[in-house]
Amino acid sequence: MRYHEISPEPRLAAYINCFWVLDEVTANAAPDPVFPDGSLELLVYLRGASERVTLADGVSAGNPRLEIAGQMTRPYGIRWAPGVCLVGVRFFPHTFAHFLPPGLPVHELNDLALEAEAVLGASFRAVAHQLADCAHPAEAVARLQAYFLTRLRHRPPPTTAPYLDFAVPYILAGQGHADLDALLRKLGIGGRHLERLFGQAVGVSPKHFCRIIRFQQAFRWLARADSLTAVATACGYYDQAHFIRDFRHFTGTTPSAFRRGAGSISAAFLVESSSSYLYNFRE
Repeated sequence: MRYHEISPEPRLAAYINCFWVLDEVTANAAPDPVFPDGSLELLVYLRGASERVTLADGVSAGNPRLEIAGQMTRPYGIRWAPGVCLVGVRFFPHTFAHFLPPGLPVHELNDLALEAEAVLGASFRAVAHQLADCAHPAEAVARLQAYFLTRLRHRPPPTTAPYLDFAVPYILAGQGHADLDALLRKLGIGGRHLERLFGQAVGVSPKHFCRIIRFQQAFRWLARADSLTAVATACGYYDQAHFIRDFRHFTGTTPSAFRRGAGSISAAFLVESSSSYLYNFRE
């Protein structure tokens, strides 16, 4: 399996964290686990296909060739067919909402794998046809960048954007344990207002988003720390028991069990420099 990331062109850098390419994926009988990371993605299968598997009961369903993967609140598994080549667009936690049709809140996409055109509307139809003819990831990335640049020209930023443009980096900079009361004072708005904005643009509440980001920090530390106590301390958990409970919530397994049997797709995102670690985001 090969995984690499591509930076967006400068005009998209405030909206798209990165493009990424996954290919030479080995077909698997046991699903590779995928965990909440705080972001939404657009996925384009250039070759091959995959199934999303519910880890709790093993129920599976085929993923669309052009897929919107909503904000995750629970883990799931991926079963790969042979020969997959996949291009992904990873948005920042609050920026995919800018490209959605008016009136569609992000929380309605949570934990779903949906046809991209059904979510993005008729504006995506032309690029969907173009992507069907792409043989190389670089060509698909170019088509996608052109599409999102066109969408930016036709839609001004929403009036709520300044609140989210401040709140999301604030939480990311705090690595999942930001002071939300201090954030509200800085924004000059109430807690219910911020929760509504997060539901519309991020998909989860500010508190739950903090939990996801802290879990992602712990997920990274787990690859290099000597003990679970060291991970819990480094990531600001009250104690090891709280860390294990949170880890089990987002992965369905314990940290020790995960370290013994981490799947190949998980290993790809443990790369130190990966943009999948949103708390490395800098304004």
